[in-house]
Amino acid sequence: MKKIVFLLATIVCSIGAMAQSDWPWSNPHANDNPQDRTVIFADFTVQNGTPYQGNFTLGAFVLTSNNGAECRWKAIDNGQSTKTDMSDQTKKFLKIEVPGNYGQVSDVDCPIIFFARDEATGLIYELGESLNDESIDLTWGEAKTYGSASGPRVRLWLKMATTMTIPEFDLLVGDNEVNLYSKVERTPAGSSMPINVSWVLEGVTDEAEIWSPYYLKGLKPIKGATVKMVSNVDNTTVLASGTFNVLKHATAIKIETSEITVEKDDATQLTDFMNNQLSKKAYSLTPTDANDQVYWEVSSEYIQEIPDANNGPTKYKPIKGGTTTIRPYFLQNGNKVYPANPASITVKINVTATNLTLNWPSGVTFKCNVGDDIYQRIKSIVKITPTEATIQDFNIGTQDEGYLTINSDMTSVVAKKAGKTSVMITHIDVGETELQIEIFNPAKTVAATKNPMSFSESASKTTVGNAIANNVTWGPTGSTPNLTLTTTDGWGSGGYVNTGNIWEKTFTIGANKTLTGDHVITATVSWNDYSNYDGTDATIATASASCTFTVSFYKELSGFTITVSPNASDPTQGTITLEPEPTGAEIGDLANDFTMSLVAAQYGNWSVATLTPATPALSYTYTTTLPGQFVFKVHKNGEADDVYFAQQAFEVPALVQLASGWQWKSHTYGNVAGNELQALFGKDLIEARTQEDLLYNDKNWGYYGSMNQTGISQSQMYKANINFAVNSYIKGGSPREDGTLKLQPGWNWVGSPYFYDRKVENFLITPSVGMVIVSKSNGSTEYGANGWKGDLKLIKKGEGYLIYNNSTSVVNPQIHIEVFGGMTQGDETATASARNRAASTSVWQYDHSRFANNMTMVAEMPQLKDAEQYTIGAFVDGECRGEGFFEDGQAFITVHCNSGEQVTFRLHNELTDEYFDIDQVVSAKQRVGSLSTPFCMTVKDEMSTGIHTIRQDDQTTGHYDLNGRIIDTPRKGVSIQRQKDGTVRKVVVR
Repeated sequence: MKKIVFLLATIVCSIGAMAQSDWPWSNPHANDNPQDRTVIFADFTVQNGTPYQGNFTLGAFVLTSNNGAECRWKAIDNGQSTKTDMSDQTKKFLKIEVPGNYGQVSDVDCPIIFFARDEATGLIYELGESLNDESIDLTWGEAKTYGSASGPRVRLWLKMATTMTIPEFDLLVGDNEVNLYSKVERTPAGSSMPINVSWVLEGVTDEAEIWSPYYLKGLKPIKGATVKMVSNVDNTTVLASGTFNVLKHATAIKIETSEITVEKDDATQLTDFMNNQLSKKAYSLTPTDANDQVYWEVSSEYIQEIPDANNGPTKYKPIKGGTTTIRPYFLQNGNKVYPANPASITVKINVTATNLTLNWPSGVTFKCNVGDDIYQRIKSIVKITPTEATIQDFNIGTQDEGYLTINSDMTSVVAKKAGKTSVMITHIDVGETELQIEIFNPAKTVAATKNPMSFSESASKTTVGNAIANNVTWGPTGSTPNLTLTTTDGWGSGGYVNTGNIWEKTFTIGANKTLTGDHVITATVSWNDYSNYDGTDATIATASASCTFTVSFYKELSGFTITVSPNASDPTQGTITLEPEPTGAEIGDLANDFTMSLVAAQYGNWSVATLTPATPALSYTYTTTLPGQFVFKVHKNGEADDVYFAQQAFEVPALVQLASGWQWKSHTYGNVAGNELQALFGKDLIEARTQEDLLYNDKNWGYYGSMNQTGISQSQMYKANINFAVNSYIKGGSPREDGTLKLQPGWNWVGSPYFYDRKVENFLITPSVGMVIVSKSNGSTEYGANGWKGDLKLIKKGEGYLIYNNSTSVVNPQIHIEVFGGMTQGDETATASARNRAASTSVWQYDHSRFANNMTMVAEMPQLKDAEQYTIGAFVDGECRGEGFFEDGQAFITVHCNSGEQVTFRLHNELTDEYFDIDQVVSAKQRVGSLSTPFCMTVKDEMSTGIHTIRQDDQTTGHYDLNGRIIDTPRKGVSIQRQKDGTVRKVVVR
């Protein structure tokens, strides 16, 4: 039983008899442990495993770390239970909730033990427990749940005894550890013991005592004393009784000699030893004055017990050589008492050898192969007589260690090289004998160097045969093979043959066989296996090892058919596939024999294409970043760099991205003919313009205009108005080769010649002072004495520009050409400007795509200090149409408008968020002001007065917010009023 059983038994016994209705451990601690509860779903069975039934009270106890036993839960099934005590009886299980203070040391890792009281007798029993048919130990540590309502559940059981008896037993004087519980025999076996019992002695005065609730101590010798187990419920009901004797016996046997060697048939020596009559004592007793008779357990196979005819000591005769053990004991209460460790004595019975012979035919060598360990074979033929001789070991030695390796402990003899040698076999008792050894070195492994092997159908049979023969290797190193090479289809055969004392590997292809198809070659080595050889030829077995490899013949590769398949949705990407020529030709190791490349020579060292192997084999995917002529090349490694095994040229079109609304565009690559315009613009074009031609799209007439005949040239700027954004692709062009522009006097429509964004200063090599470049929505710039100045910082790829030639004649400024000029690959980044800083926080909101044209201005406002903290908004009829930024004291303004519209302006202080009206009104045209003669602007009121308040009168025609949207009446804050004379004023409503 567990420790807690006896602790609770002590507690029960100390309580004494009490009424059955009082549970001895009524749960005073059930509500003292508020932290959490361990929940246990359980079944309870009694006797034969039937479900919980009867009149029992159950309790769950916690054995705390300070050795206290606390009841934490109880349940009663006698009709007095509450809903918290017991689960619904119809569900046939218990829900046990055990509270615990998990944060307190006393409750950490403490076991939970279950007890039941039989209310019919008042007896208390510990319950067995298990989960899934395995004993479990329920411990604290954290609040857990064991089992579940639906199962499996913890099984609690109680097996009650039908009878309990105490058979007669002995104890010694001074023995105080006789557990009376252990003396009770119960039917059926394994039945539970009650724990609320007392032990009573009868017929004993001072010979024995019960010194604890259940331990019996022997004080003086006595025979036939009575002990009873009495129920604590009434202190009269005897549950079990029996008799005992108090004796004085030896308490222990000590082995004094753990090992002895005797000669076979020498009974005197062994008998004297076992009777403790030799100087080398066999055992000793504790106490030394104990007079118990010592008996021996011996093996009758090795030792014969010979009783004395006169009832004297038994004699012990060793009758068989070998090792055995003998074990002394004495009897106590009918039980054998054995010695402490070591518990037995080893007896070695020695038998001397008389003869050494070899069980091997005379005149026959002992045969083996290199690498064989022949120790066990030698051991099997060595015969030492008599067969039971104690020393069966022998030594093996050789004078020529080059042939054999013999380890130091004589457990391994390994053959090292082919030849003949001998060994001497020596026994310590009878001398030595010689054994002749013959060692062979056959091949035992075979392998193919290359599998498969491939040959051209044009190869000669001799070349193929020699290659096949030389493809076979064997082992171990230096071995001679018994080798055969065969094919299942009779295509060829060979082996390792002796041609005039010279061994050669051969493989011959049948004369009537053709070099075609696939052929499986089997290489086999065979050898004599001497592992079971007993000196007669009939016992020589053979062994073999094989390997196979395939020989294939292929058609030689003469080239590839290359197919380029652009992706339908994006032709800048696609797939390249190779088909061998002729069909079925052997490709070989494509990755190591060939190099694949995709190049576009017109871009110099630029990286404009990637090529990636794909699945299936002979397939590649490509991605290009620029349009143009590309060549996929297959280069055979080892040949000259300019010699290609196969190649295929193809063209990658240029992507043209057209937004909705008006835009200024150009094509870096490819002209667009008039009949290709609809494919370029799509069905949603409204209007397109070049400097000389027009194009319209009517729902009834379709495309019409002079551009239908002229088309759009490469790098020519055009303006287009489209309902919905569209992506198109154009082909047939080439990178720009012309290094100059032809600029007529005045305005010229020019396309970007670049594949990447370039800084303005990296555009024209030879600009002239006064030359102007205007973008659609990124501002303008003018070339002055100190270089380009304005808010246009980048010439962007794919966009169009207006360039003003202020000369009266045609000029041809040189431009940077990136492809042939070696410019850096990739977009350039514009330098910081007021426009860049203000773009993300601009207070001016407008849509440039509504207008085909714009007006650009260079202006100044002398009255401003720190001009770069201001921006300018441009308005037409109160609607915002553009904005301007200050740089180096000058304002660069872009207005999206139609020619002749009246443009007004407002000034915004970005630091103070103040707005001011500008006096000047401009009639829209292409360009106003320049670096040398900027347009002068002034503010209507003095800057120091801030925003003035204007009266409302009948001259007012409309109200607008600061974003140009119409409102009904002035609102709180700042708004705009339009007057009948066309002027506008700010109004502040406080």
